[in-house]
Amino acid sequence: MTLLLPMGIAIAFQQQQRLPRGGGLVSLGEVLSTCIDAAMIGCEEIRSVHEKGFAARTKEAGNPRSAVTEADVAAQAAIVGALRSEWPGLLIIGEEEVEDRPVVLGLRRDIVEEATEVGLEELTIYVDPLDGTREFVEGRLENVQCLVGVARGGRAVAGAAGVAFEDRVVYAVRDAGAVGLVRRGDQKSVFVAGDGGEGSVASGREAAVELGLGVRDPVGGTGAKLLMVAEGEAALAMTHTKTMAWDTCALEAVLVAAGGRVTDYYGADLRYAGASRNDLGVVASAPGFAAAHDGLCRHLRGDAAVPSF
Repeated sequence: MTLLLPMGIAIAFQQQQRLPRGGGLVSLGEVLSTCIDAAMIGCEEIRSVHEKGFAARTKEAGNPRSAVTEADVAAQAAIVGALRSEWPGLLIIGEEEVEDRPVVLGLRRDIVEEATEVGLEELTIYVDPLDGTREFVEGRLENVQCLVGVARGGRAVAGAAGVAFEDRVVYAVRDAGAVGLVRRGDQKSVFVAGDGGEGSVASGREAAVELGLGVRDPVGGTGAKLLMVAEGEAALAMTHTKTMAWDTCALEAVLVAAGGRVTDYYGADLRYAGASRNDLGVVASAPGFAAAHDGLCRHLRGDAAVPSF
């Protein structure tokens, strides 16, 4: 039997819900496989809303980065509803406060071959249904992503990033290699950040010049910046201090799996616990740029404009 969602996504309907095997143990590969399918569903929702037109509102008056659209809401409802139907009891934390869509979807569990088994209660799924909402509203669609990350023990261990308007999903289990990355020529020795007015971002640009890196025009969307590093379009990236766990979890796993590194401004690992905020910012580097990463962090640590512990 086939269930046809309103957005035209055909998914096999399961007559009986599939439960975790082995007394609560689940395969990390199976969980990530369902996250990949869920990210695909989210991307379909985003494209559908874009095609029919939409209105936007802001969570914070006058702040375009706080924009929310029907696409954010629809994508999260579909993603969370699908994952909760597949994995009852799984902790899922999403950016938007919306009700998930109460449908039972047969998400695939066999996309990723990863035999590691973990307790379902050890995992947290972080969902950013539309990373780059401002870019979506303003028509910079190449920066729009749908992010589904998996954390365990406070660390990002797997993730799927749907590049909505390229109709592809990049995914990885941490330290096991990334799938779906598109290398866009030789590794570029450039630094990328957003257009925020924070002193830390300005300080990061200064450090990049001192480190001999080129500085790109500002790029919106946390996911877009991290993916640029993973795909060789940038050597080093940083964000402001207001990103959340759902902004970084998925692509941290992808970038680390590709040989890169993700830390806060002080060089410490990001930690994932509840709806945590990356208060000390985010720095990401491509393989081969560890020295530049450390140099940027060292510069930021010595700048009074940068938040401290």
